[in-house]
Amino acid sequence: MTAIEAIRLLIDAVNGDEGRRFIVALVGYTIEGQLCPADLLQVDTGSVINLRATAAGFCCFAFFAPNKLTPAIIEANGIQIGPDGIEFVVVLLEVNQQDVWAVFETTGGAQRDLFLDYAARETAVHSMAERLHAAHH
Repeated sequence: MTAIEAIRLLIDAVNGDEGRRFIVALVGYTIEGQLCPADLLQVDTGSVINLRATAAGFCCFAFFAPNKLTPAIIEANGIQIGPDGIEFVVVLLEVNQQDVWAVFETTGGAQRDLFLDYAARETAVHSMAERLHAAHH
């Protein structure tokens, strides 16, 4: 299965079945337009809303703890408090398929590899480093 096929399956599964959970291994994503390095992204109905395909990969609204975000993002989006008293911020998260090197489905403690490409990881790491360097200069 290719990365695009795995991402499509992930989107269809999460949007169609509350019980399915995926882990996306990646080198980064964009939060509210800011490029952010990252290792893993959990994708299920409890962690994202409005999950949809984009020309470059996928996007959704995701929930982050305020201490994981910049003050500008917190100010723009506001802090919410869940029924359990935990603070969170809802942000627009975008994932570029070129930054994804693996997609796993986790069900009942078992992990199923949908897409796994270590060579893609190496390419993505170098691409992310270049984009982060360009963003800061």
